[in-house]
Amino acid sequence: MSCVGTRDPHGNPDNHDELTEGSILTLFRYLRPDKVYLLATPELDDEAAQTRDWMRNAGIAPGNITVNELTPDNPALVNDVLPNLFEQLRQIVEEAPKDAELHIGTSSGTPQMAQAWMILKTVETFSHVRLWQILAPRTHSDQRVAEISLDDFTWRSALNEVYRAIEHHLYERAARAMHAYASQATHPEKRRICEYLGGILAAWNHVDRLEFAEARRKLENLGTPSSLHGQNATDMTELLNKQRIALKRSNSIERSIYVYHAAQRRMNREDLIGSFAFSRSAYESALETYMRRNGYSAPDLQSDDLSGLSKREKDLIGKNDTKFADFVKAVGGERVIDKVRTHRNNVFHGNIDPDREVVKLSLKVTQSAMVYLGDCSEEQLRDHPFAPGIERKTIEAVLKERLQEL
Repeated sequence: MSCVGTRDPHGNPDNHDELTEGSILTLFRYLRPDKVYLLATPELDDEAAQTRDWMRNAGIAPGNITVNELTPDNPALVNDVLPNLFEQLRQIVEEAPKDAELHIGTSSGTPQMAQAWMILKTVETFSHVRLWQILAPRTHSDQRVAEISLDDFTWRSALNEVYRAIEHHLYERAARAMHAYASQATHPEKRRICEYLGGILAAWNHVDRLEFAEARRKLENLGTPSSLHGQNATDMTELLNKQRIALKRSNSIERSIYVYHAAQRRMNREDLIGSFAFSRSAYESALETYMRRNGYSAPDLQSDDLSGLSKREKDLIGKNDTKFADFVKAVGGERVIDKVRTHRNNVFHGNIDPDREVVKLSLKVTQSAMVYLGDCSEEQLRDHPFAPGIERKTIEAVLKERLQEL
């Protein structure tokens, strides 16, 4: 497929008074395609007809050459050319057999047409199309023909997009970027790496959404691309094995850890409402588990006052519970617990915006509650295989290695 230019099928005579071969004919001889589409503006109908006749004389069946008209208002404007070429390419892709190789010559037509082909190549629907350029017509050798590869460029872009996304634990966005590149990658090993990393990120996204069964299924189905090697690959494999084991555990402490980490990730991506909701959920879970384990009744939160300490907190203070007293002291006193709970109720019942510092304070209170009341050590929280810091550090090392290779 190619636009027709003023140098098709032949250009001006060279120094030996011989006609120079046009770009379309050179590419035609190089590829020997089964079918040809020539795209010509009305003023180049003669050139298109001559190019078609030359190809017929070269042996291609007349029914396998199609001349389509291009009608941009101005062939020198990309915005005019692009919709025309998009529609032409869309129809050809739809009509072509699913296993067909599609090639586009970019050297004929206006420079704006060449630019439009480059743009269309980045559209996922056309990512499998191969682009070619023809060098200066000094010789009839095949050295004039060069394929245009955007693979390294799009590979780097995909990795950078993932790198930016995981900085804020946006695993769904990162997984989309990996799968989008995998769908258009021409290099098989790069495609496998993208599918592998995309699968990891998709599983992590399910964990972040507390969808554990789906996360476990995705992690169990992952293989390991052979091109992932060295310490970074080993670290990633070890982390995934630990995550698979962690997802098989089911207890109240483990669930609270997942919820707490979900709150951390949301804080990192400035989702204050989400972080506040998850941190308070983990806190209440740790408090309720502690009370039930120690034989205390855990009052229903629905009947609680909207300000001050909750009934659960008041009960534990009234019972002179030493562990709870240690927890209160660790977070800075009753006034801190009161401040967080009151702000939580003002946000979720009074529709006010959350204060970032209070949300951070809520995370600190929750972490302390899990350590002092939930039988969860700081090391468990920090070194848990789904801890945001570990996830991010491990996958960033793999991505950085890939980017350095480029």
